Order: sequence, then structure tokens, then C-alpha cells
Amino acid sequence: MRKPKKYCPKITSLLASSDFKPGYISLARMRCKQWSCEYCSTKNADMWRAHLLETLCNQMSEKKWIFVTLTAPSWSHKNPLDSLRVLKTAWGKMYDKLRYLGDGRISYVMVYETHKSGSFHIHALVSLGEQYDLHEVEIVEGLSRQERIREEKRHPFCRWLKKKAVDVKAGWVCHVARIQEGPTGGDNARLAVGYVSKYLTKGSRGMEMPKRWRRLGTSQDIGSPKTKSKGGFSWAVRHVVTPDDTKRIDHYLISEGRLLEPSDFGDTGMYPGPEADE
Repeated sequence: MRKPKKYCPKITSLLASSDFKPGYISLARMRCKQWSCEYCSTKNADMWRAHLLETLCNQMSEKKWIFVTLTAPSWSHKNPLDSLRVLKTAWGKMYDKLRYLGDGRISYVMVYETHKSGSFHIHALVSLGEQYDLHEVEIVEGLSRQERIREEKRHPFCRWLKKKAVDVKAGWVCHVARIQEGPTGGDNARLAVGYVSKYLTKGSRGMEMPKRWRRLGTSQDIGSPKTKSKGGFSWAVRHVVTPDDTKRIDHYLISEGRLLEPSDFGDTGMYPGPEADE
């Protein structure tokens, strides 16, 4: 079994700061941040998951959520990019219809996923749980997954979604599920994040997206993971560090919370060396 990458293999340079941690040279590994990268896709997903947990649990714990799945129409399945373009347009129109149900304001997280055939579909977390509950249709607890899906398909909200999906030229095969309530709003939010976060890395490295197309989107109030404030610290790009550098001043590895040690230089006599990417 292949070991997971410890660092981004595409960029070996370092960011160095002399004032981030006074008295030390602080080092941070640079990365390409591409979803196609084995290392960076995992880091990207971790950052998004942490951001969504923080935002939904601490800032939006009172919201009630539904989980929406939209598919591309069958005529667009021959070319995956065609299905993606159709879905992107359809989601923009569907968002307007969903927002109307929410009195003009809704929160959402939307991610793309590819089917085995290569065609795309959309999974979205939307803050319309209260509108779903207005129909007062109770989904019986204790059902198997397949039985529950059959019951959800009979729900008036799901039937409404199917009709609107056809109107916006998405596929008829679509679904909406109510995120189950936990004992607290935070529990509910964590469950909601779990629904969507599993798709952040699922097949992400094999998913070909056009340049400058985002593979997930959010409403403005949710936003995206914020880069940590530099706080006025100055950073410079360093390609390598040598033992002589560490003798003059200790070098602190931010990501690992420790000082650079002689063993980190390996046979190359510099850090990072090729062994760091194994």
C-alpha cells in the first residue's frame, strides 16, 4: 500500500519569516493547492471541512438544512464537460427558485461530483429545512436507506424539486433529504457538514474541471476558508536551508511545531531534500 504524501510534490520551496516567531526563522512549506494533487486535495478538503464546521456550528447553529442532489439530463451525458456546463447554468436558475422559498435569503454549500459514467451531478446543502417541515410529512424512523429514499421521493418538496429541475433543464432524477435534527443546533450542523464534506475528496483527483471553474461554491454568508492573517509579518521564499543556516539561528517548522534538526537534512545536506517527499 502506497504511503500518503507528507508534502506537496510539485513545490518544494519554503516560506521563511524572521518575525513570525521572534528569535527564530519560521518555515512553512509551500504547496500548489490544486485539487488534482494527492497531498493538496486532502489539505484543501481539511481546510474546507474545518471552515464549514466553524461557520455552521458557531454562526449558523439555528439553521435547518436539507440536502439536495441535482443531475444532468441524459442528453448531456455523452460529454462530461457538457453535463458540467448544463448543471452550472441549471444551478444558477434553481438557486433563484430556492431563494424565493426562503424569502429571498438562503445559505448553501454546493459541490460537484462525477458519476461512474463521467457525467457530473450536484450535491448541495441548503438552509430550507423549515420550508421542508411546513408540509408536516413525517418520515418514519427505523427505515432502511432504500425505504427512506422512497419515502423522501414522495415528499411534496421533492416532487416540487423534480418539476423545477425540468424547468431549469436539469435532469428529472433528483432528490432532497431533510438533515435529521440532533440534540443541539451544533449537532445538527455537524451532521450537515458530514453530508457534504465527504464529496470534497471523493474522486477529486480524477475530476477534470475547466480552468477557473470552482468545484464547490457557497453563499456569501458562508464564504470560503480564509487565509490566516499575516499580521504584518514579512515572508520570503527560500528554496533550501543548510546546516550552516541553522547554526546561526534556530529554524522553526510551523506545520510540525518543532525546530529543524540535523536528521532533517539527510544525505543531501539541505532541507527540503528529495527524501522529504517520499
